[in-house]
Formats: sequence, C-alpha cells, structure tokens
Amino acid sequence: MNKKYRLFGKIPVVDILILLALLAVTAAGIYLLTRPKVKTQTGTQSQVKTYPFTATFLLPQVRQDNLELLQIGDELYTDKGGKIGEVTALERKPYKTVRYDGDGKEVNTLMPQYSVLYVTVKGEATASSNRGTFVGKRRIALNNNMLLVSQKINWTAQVVALEVAS
Repeated sequence: MNKKYRLFGKIPVVDILILLALLAVTAAGIYLLTRPKVKTQTGTQSQVKTYPFTATFLLPQVRQDNLELLQIGDELYTDKGGKIGEVTALERKPYKTVRYDGDGKEVNTLMPQYSVLYVTVKGEATASSNRGTFVGKRRIALNNNMLLVSQKINWTAQVVALEVAS
C-alpha cells in the first residue's frame, strides 16, 4: 500500500477534496434556493416604498341578503392572498335591468331583490409607475375586474375609481 497522499496514512487526500467540493456545491445551492425566504424573514420587504391609494369597486348585482356580509372596516384581499386594503365606505343603489314589454320596447325594471354596491377601499400599493399601480403582484387599473376576498365574501368587482398618492 502506498501511504503517500494519504491523511494519517489511511484516508486519501483526493477523497477529502471531493467531499469538500460536494459540501461547497450543496451549501451554495441551499443559499440560492432559500434566499427569498431569508429576505422576508429579515424584514427587507418592509423597507419597500409604498403608495397610499383609494379605489372604488363596483359590485353590479348583489342579493339583498348578502349586503350585510361586507362591513366598513373589513379587510379585502386579492385572490392570491395579497392585502388590498380596508373598506372605508359602502354605497348601495337600486338595481335596474332592461326588460322588454309586449311591444318590444325597452323598459327599465327595478329588481328589489338586488342592489348595486360601491365599495371604497383604502390601502397601500407596492408599486406605482407608468406600468400601473400594483398591490403585491396584482395590477389595479380602471375598468379592471378583480376578485375581492374577505372572511365572508368572494366577489368579482370592477374598479370604477382609483386615486394614488405619489
């Protein structure tokens, strides 16, 4: 047996170098894969500049018995779980639909079992630029349809007003 190039006369130095190289590659892989988690845990996300905004959402056809599911002070979220903001105002209007009479003329008909609901929300956008206003990765823009989620509701709403402070 050749004891040259062996540590303590028993362990080959080449084997130790290969083991150290494998450990270095494994450590680098773990660092690269878990780096985003470390950023959120250390608070670097909380240092991102935010932009206060006020948005008004239109819920066009809400049943009367479902109106109480949304209250002022409720927090609304996107379908991906990002917080949109807090409900600051609710405005209810009667729901009218177009029906046709016996002569084929359009007639606006009041539907008492439904209402049109305008929901005003104040929140903080994570980005505001010429590309738009973003809450997390979700873009908010006029006439954009969004899914509003809270503990009690899951409604699709349309953005009818948007004001972003710079």
